[in-house]
This record gives sequence, structure tokens and C-alpha cells, in this order.
Amino acid sequence: MTDQLRVYFHYHSPYSRLALHILTRENITERIDFKLYTLSNSAGEDSPPAPVRTRARMMYILQDAARMTERLDLSITRPEVIAPDYIPAGQYFYGIETMPEKLAFATALSNLRWGQGKDISQADILESAVKESGVSTRPISTDAVKDHLRADQEMVEKDLAFGVPFAVLEKGGRKEPFFGQDRFDLLLERID
Repeated sequence: MTDQLRVYFHYHSPYSRLALHILTRENITERIDFKLYTLSNSAGEDSPPAPVRTRARMMYILQDAARMTERLDLSITRPEVIAPDYIPAGQYFYGIETMPEKLAFATALSNLRWGQGKDISQADILESAVKESGVSTRPISTDAVKDHLRADQEMVEKDLAFGVPFAVLEKGGRKEPFFGQDRFDLLLERID
């Protein structure tokens, strides 16, 4: 039986960017099912997780994300827009058909957001990510993005994912969760 691996990420998280870079180093992208992590809000609409609620936690994350980013020899820049409209990114992401291309695009777009501080809701920035990643994508409709997000939300609930980056390895009929990019090296050790 082949291992199944689902990886949940979101562009709002600098830690997701780090996980994408860790996965980029490996040659397993064809075996990964990438999912955009969302939570249903009170109106039943899918949205990214709520921003950090306390100043102390936000200060910690800014410091920690910087040191973890430096550890992977990447740059980090605070995004110019903290909470952009993520639907346009979804239109491009879900328009990509192969998992290696999804990883390449997600990594490029995360680099533009967290490495250069760009507003990833802007068409020129999205096109930059397409060009940088070398992927082929045709943006899909907003309604189609919402359908994909709902399907990903169902998997979030089935896998009991509670944040990003989060991965679930199904191996031998058993699910093993991994939360945080600092657990992805352990995840990679477990993959056949």
C-alpha cells in the first residue's frame, strides 16, 4: 500500500511558507495532496483562520518566524497587506492540475508575500508567481474556488487539522498527524 500524504497550508502563515520550502527540497511532490486550510465562519462561509488574538502572541510569532526563516536561509519581510483577499490566489491555485506545479506556485506566491511583502491579491503579483514558478494555470471562478474550499474544509474536519502547516500521513491504515514546519523533517523520515 502506498502512503498517502495530505498537506494543509495557507498563505497567511509564514510557517506554511517554510513547510513548502522543506517539501520543495524533497522529490515526493507527486505523492502530496495539497489543501488550502480554511475554517467555516459563523455565516457558513469558508475563510482563513482568525488572526492572532493577542499582542504578545503576535510579537512572538514575528520574532520566531524570522529566526525560523533565517534557519532555512530565506529572507522575510512583513507583508504590506496583513489580511488580503485570498480568493484570487485560490483562483490560480485551484486552476493548477498537478501537485508538483501546485507546490511550485504556492511556494512562489508565499515567497512574494513573506519574502518580499507583496499584496498577493493583486493580479500582477499573481502573474509574477505564475511566471516565477513556471506553472500552467487558468484561473477558475470565485464560485469554483468556494467549492474547492468547502471540499478542503471537509478534509480539515476528517483529518482533525487545527492549524498550518499541518500534514497527515496515512500509512498501513493509520493516520499520523504532523503540526508545524519543525515536524516536517520527522514526517519525511516516516514516508516510504
